[in-house]
Formats: sequence, C-alpha cells, structure tokens
Amino acid sequence: MRLSKRGQLSVIIMLGAVMLIAAALILYVGNKPEMQAPARLSLPEQFRPAQQALEDCIHQRLEAATRLIGIQGGYINIDVQSINVNNISVPYWYTPENGKIITRQEAEKRLGERIAADAKTCTRLDVPGFSFAEPKTARADVRIADEHILTTVIMPVTVTYGDTKATIDEFQIDLDADLGTSLTDAQRITDQLAEDKTGIDLSLQLSMPSTNTIYNVSRLEKIVLMRSEAQKMTPPVYDFAFAVRMAEPQVNLPPVIEPVAPVKLGLGQSTTIQVNAYDPEGGRIQYSIISSIMTIDQNGLITTQGLRPGKNTAMVKVTDQQGLKEYTTIEVDTE
Repeated sequence: MRLSKRGQLSVIIMLGAVMLIAAALILYVGNKPEMQAPARLSLPEQFRPAQQALEDCIHQRLEAATRLIGIQGGYINIDVQSINVNNISVPYWYTPENGKIITRQEAEKRLGERIAADAKTCTRLDVPGFSFAEPKTARADVRIADEHILTTVIMPVTVTYGDTKATIDEFQIDLDADLGTSLTDAQRITDQLAEDKTGIDLSLQLSMPSTNTIYNVSRLEKIVLMRSEAQKMTPPVYDFAFAVRMAEPQVNLPPVIEPVAPVKLGLGQSTTIQVNAYDPEGGRIQYSIISSIMTIDQNGLITTQGLRPGKNTAMVKVTDQQGLKEYTTIEVDTE
C-alpha cells in the first residue's frame, strides 16, 4: 500500500514524537535521585561519637533493668508478697488471698520508668572532647515483643564540643531479650500450678524451648525458675523467677440427709413425704428412689401410690456434683 506525501509526513511526525517521549523518560529515570534511608538524627558528624557513647550507655542500662525485672518476676520494685531466695526477693504471682500476674503492659510501664531515670545518668559519662548538660526531663516508651525490647528515650541532651553545641533529642535502642516470651510462659505455668496440675510436662505448654526448675518450698508453695535453652550455663543463670502459693485442697464430703420419721397411714390412703438434704460444699444435689410404689422429684418430695398393707419401704439416694452418694430409708406403715 502506497501512502500519499501527506500520509508519509504524518507518520514521520508521529515517530518523532514517540522518540522524543522515550528520550525524556530515559533522561528522567537516569537523573531520578535514589531513595535513601533517613538519617538517624540530623546531627553534625563531629558529634557522632558523643551520640554513640550515650546510646551505648542507655543500652547497658536497659540490659541491666531487663535482667532485674526478669529475676524479680516482672517487678523493678516488688510491692507484693514475696519470698527470699539467696537474698533475692521472688514475688508471688498467685496466692489464695491475693495474686497478681504481671502483664506485658505493666512490665513495659515499670521498665520505662526505670530507663527514663537511668538514662539521665548517662550524661555524666566522661567522653574525651565532649561535655553533656544533664536534661531536666526524660521519658521512655518501651515495647516488649517476644524476642526483643524496642525502647525510645525522649531526652533532650545538649552536647558541647569545643566552641560548638548540638542537641540530641531522641535515642532508640533495640535489645535482644526473651522477656516477652518469659511473661507469657510464666502466666501459663501459674495458671497450671494454681489449678494444682503439677504433674504435667510444662515444656509442652511453653512458647519457647525452656529449662524450668520448680522448687517445693512447702507442700503448697512453689518457686519457679525459668531460663531459655540459650542460657544453659553452669551454674545456671535464670531469666525469670516467681512464686506460687496454692490453696489448701478441699476434701469433698458426701451429701447430708436429714432424718425422716416413719409414716403411718390407713389402708387405701396416700401421702407425700419431704426429704431434706444438702451438699456441705454448697453444690447441687440430685434425688432418686428405689421403689415401685413411691416416686420422688428433684425437690425431694416423695409421692406414695398403691401401698400394700403392712410395712412399705423405699431407698432414697442423694448424689452431689462430684458423684458422692448418701442413702436413707423411707418407711410407711399401712394398717
């Protein structure tokens, strides 16, 4: 097919336009700036050693506080009942009178308060060439995950280097630690011990492979020491410790049936007889009767029918919720 001169000109113009667009795209992509990670802080380079020294100090303080809150069962300052073990106070996570299982949110709050106070002391460091002005305020936001603790410390620190000054407002620390998993596992163990299920294999119930030691302080008191597989050392170094005092197990007693006096009736008469019983533990009871001439409802009311001349007897059984039973004999004399 042949094109006219006008058609040929149109094709040439379109091809030229496409080439111009392609060239513009190549130029744009070639000159497009690469995405870069944001700077850690907008801070002059000469102040980086001071910033690093402060971050290292806060990291050390966080490690120390994490060890403390672990061996003290989620507490920095123990304000609940505790037991002394080798000069270490181990808090009770459960007692029959009172029990407080520490949640992650509570541990985060306690850890944040401790780090906010400790971080301010890092400004007393001796870093050659630098001086620090201790901040008036400090706040720490702590987030405890299963295997690490992310902490942001808001603390404006003025740093002097020679004749220049700079302010560092924020520090972010990411600490590898299993505190979150320990809190979860400690709650599961506490629930099991509180229900007196001490014969189970605790390792099957935990979030991470752990080595746990349960010491029997007394028949009803136990101390749980937890450590992860990574912390297997000799002597053992434990990550988390808490105590449990269980309730004295109650002995289930059988139902109690009040005495029922014999009943006398004339021949052909019928009557109702009330049997009164109760469970010493306050549970529900169930009535039943062994008889072909008497019936009993679940309120203990007996109805007689078709009594024979002479002595008529029936056996009433009362059963509690645990399956314990008590019996009494009902006697009706017909003359």
